[in-house]
Amino acid sequence: GAQTDAIRRGVRNRRNRLIVDPNPRAGMMRDRDAFRVNFLDIAATSALVKVSDEDALLLGFEDLGELVTELLARGARAVLATEGAAGATVRTRGGSVSVPIAQGETPVIDTMGAGDATLATVVSGLLRGSPAGPDDWRPLLERAMRVAAATVRSYGAELQFAN
Repeated sequence: GAQTDAIRRGVRNRRNRLIVDPNPRAGMMRDRDAFRVNFLDIAATSALVKVSDEDALLLGFEDLGELVTELLARGARAVLATEGAAGATVRTRGGSVSVPIAQGETPVIDTMGAGDATLATVVSGLLRGSPAGPDDWRPLLERAMRVAAATVRSYGAELQFAN
């Protein structure tokens, strides 16, 4: 609750500036229901919310689709949904675009950091300008999948660069 209040006080113009990744971890949540309520409240006024299939289950949703629908219904402007080997989707009230994971020439050795790599790449792209519609998200999401693919092909969660 205190962290949620601090975000409300500290971030002006959340609808244009706030990007949220709840990153719930079962062992770190003292009260899952309170975490869910506070996350949904902050996400409702955010420019972008990043969630994963694992987040959806930890937050008590049936699946990722249900969580994404809930976030958009509450007012989030855009939702970046990652699904591991199935790739990622950006959904807005105007539509959605999905991109598969990028293939690589070397084997996947550590998936830690793939979601963070995806979000970091999308945020970097957003700093250059907001996509006007779903099709404008595609190049940004494709690049994010390339960066995530490079990241999972190295040990540790260190962000890798990819064109």
